[in-house]
Amino acid sequence: MKRNKKKIVPTLRVGKTSDGENVTLAIEEKSEPIAFEENKILEKTNRQKVLEVEELTQTIQELEEAILAGGTAANVIRDYRRQISEQLKRGHWRGSLKGLKSTQTE
Repeated sequence: MKRNKKKIVPTLRVGKTSDGENVTLAIEEKSEPIAFEENKILEKTNRQKVLEVEELTQTIQELEEAILAGGTAANVIRDYRRQISEQLKRGHWRGSLKGLKSTQTE
């Protein structure tokens, strides 16, 4: 006959010891100032990034205005050139242009 052998596994109960509690408290005490300093650094970095974004936003607005002003100036120049071209085709400026051409060729 075979005997059924039961395996006995020892169980270990771990209770809170005063040494373990002391270690935990010591770790918590050391981590609090570190976390506080880390938060201060993160807040400072965040403020700096916000300022950088605001400055870049202002620069973009100024560039957009400059581009629009440049486009407006280009449109005015294009309009004047078109008007001059039309006047030349109609012959309205021939007399004044002949004098201008003769001084340029001399």
